[in-house]
Amino acid sequence: MEKMYFNELKQELENPTHGESKFQVGHMNPLKANTLDIFSGHTAENISWISAEEMRYRKIALYQRHNN
Repeated sequence: MEKMYFNELKQELENPTHGESKFQVGHMNPLKANTLDIFSGHTAENISWISAEEMRYRKIALYQRHNN
C-alpha cells in the first residue's frame, strides 16, 4: 500500500480543485465479495482512506481478473 502524507491531504483540503482528488475513501474488498465476511460490504472494517493512484490500480486489477 502506498504511504499517505498528511501535509498533502491538508494542502488538497485547503486548495481544492473541483472534481479532482488524490485521496478518497474506498472499500478494501469489493462490495459483492463474500457477504458473510465482516471485511466485505458496507462495514467500517472494509473502508479506508486510499490514494487515487491505488484506486486506479485496484480497478485495473479487478477488470483484468473479470476479463481473463
